[in-house]
Amino acid sequence: MPEAQKAGALRALVERECQTEIGGPCSLVTMLEVSVNGRKLFIPRSLLAGLRNVRLAQLTAHPGAFHLTLRGGDGAEGFVTTILFDKERVLKRFLASTLMPAEVLEEITYRTQSESFDR
Repeated sequence: MPEAQKAGALRALVERECQTEIGGPCSLVTMLEVSVNGRKLFIPRSLLAGLRNVRLAQLTAHPGAFHLTLRGGDGAEGFVTTILFDKERVLKRFLASTLMPAEVLEEITYRTQSESFDR
């Protein structure tokens, strides 16, 4: 994709995702790179959906997995997202409100696809 076309697509994404912001700046997460032992993991686009104005990122190691916690937004639009991954791939994404961080509002599970969708 030509650079001008990429820039236009990015502008359209920012306008669409940031339209609920009231007057203030909006900083969208449009890219995330995760490497484990020098090996880059595939990052699904849905992993980044709705993540804006991230203020804090914390990475913690657990037996056999890692948790990346992102906090962002403000007030009623504040969120806590936890991304679980292992050395091979992204496993899950959890989204909660900062007003009720113990209550998961959205959970996405990522699975490997061994067969083609075209059968």
